[in-house]
Amino acid sequence: MNSTLVSDSILARAFQSKEGLTEKIRKLIGPFQTVTSPTHERILEKPNPPYIEELENALTKLPELLGTETPWLLGGAISIALSAGEIYRKFSALRIILPPNNSLENLASNIEQKNYALFSRTWMIKYPKKREGRKEKFDVYLLITPNEALTKKYENLRFVKLDRRKRILPHYNLLDYIDIEFLTVQKDNLVSNEGYIFKKNFCPEGKFYTLPSGKTIRLVHLEYIEQSIIQRGRKNDSLDKEDLRIIELYRQKHWI
Repeated sequence: MNSTLVSDSILARAFQSKEGLTEKIRKLIGPFQTVTSPTHERILEKPNPPYIEELENALTKLPELLGTETPWLLGGAISIALSAGEIYRKFSALRIILPPNNSLENLASNIEQKNYALFSRTWMIKYPKKREGRKEKFDVYLLITPNEALTKKYENLRFVKLDRRKRILPHYNLLDYIDIEFLTVQKDNLVSNEGYIFKKNFCPEGKFYTLPSGKTIRLVHLEYIEQSIIQRGRKNDSLDKEDLRIIELYRQKHWI
């Protein structure tokens, strides 16, 4: 599925055209891209100072990448930690959630200017043996448009960082990709593209988190994460258990 790299001159001419970024990359490289990256094992791991520094830097840069024109929420277990005021474990990825009636197209247009593109991860396999002392995985990505994401019910959506040739970079750092969920109203329910279902009147917005710069990030409501974990049904997953434990502690203190 890997395509031959194009020359810098061809690349430069192509990106001077008026087509959208997705169409340009599809013509030059094709709709599929592959990448090999370190595997993130689902084990409970305490954060060390370098990781906390990386997380803080990533959170500071996130509003710059996504902009503020389209409201988005910081989701995933990171939002549990920020709500509780304690980075209680390592997190492998950033996740954002778009409430209903917010434009994925506007969000994608903004982050594309920072060398990211919208993909759906269609396949992943872990290598059975360690390579160079670490476990790795092989990901297959499909390049899609925001409209395709909204109409074709893709899962595993990500904004993925690209190199100057518009190919996916290996995933080593928190900002190498950003997971995306979006919510739509379907009859009496609020439904995530990942398949999570909530009552139509459920409000996904949680508290604000203030960055060292003074800027704020809106977190998803902890009940959203709690229900997502329960609906996933991974009863013996150590990370899910720990996340639910922290949510319950927060509930007891703050009566959410």
